[in-house]
Amino acid sequence: MRQSVGFISYYLGWWACAMGAIYGYAWLGPVLLPFWVGIHLVFVARFPTAELIFLAGLAVMGWVVDSALIQFGLFTLPNNGSFAPLWLVSMWVLLGLTSESLLRWRKNLLLFMAIGAVSGPLAYVWCEAVEILNYARPLPLSLALHGVIWALLTPTLFYWRDFVYGRAPELFLIQK
Repeated sequence: MRQSVGFISYYLGWWACAMGAIYGYAWLGPVLLPFWVGIHLVFVARFPTAELIFLAGLAVMGWVVDSALIQFGLFTLPNNGSFAPLWLVSMWVLLGLTSESLLRWRKNLLLFMAIGAVSGPLAYVWCEAVEILNYARPLPLSLALHGVIWALLTPTLFYWRDFVYGRAPELFLIQK
């Protein structure tokens, strides 16, 4: 049940962010974000305070990382914004709603990093497909670089989660 609620909230929230940005209602996803987080906290979170701190940290990380990637030219926004907009930062928070379902994968660090390398940029590819974000060209080079960034970010995000939850970082040991 918890995993289903997390994924449904993620996808509905993601589409609210994307469709809002497409049709000129960029505020839609961020305005609905508290609703999705509220559902998550009621039905999913075992430790709501820790989960809120984790999600707030994801928002900050998302703004910093995506703003840096925009500044470095990895991708651009149609309105030529210099910093990550709220709808894009909201997508980072929504990603956090799925974190519990990914916990079992992190015991194999290389596989976990590979999942991040593919799934992270994939969300941005969809944003490019609906024309709310544009990757720098040549596209394969941009995707490869973004994949490396997400391969490193994925364990970092879960390290942050463990830190917030007061767990030891040794959970990232590679299994043989």
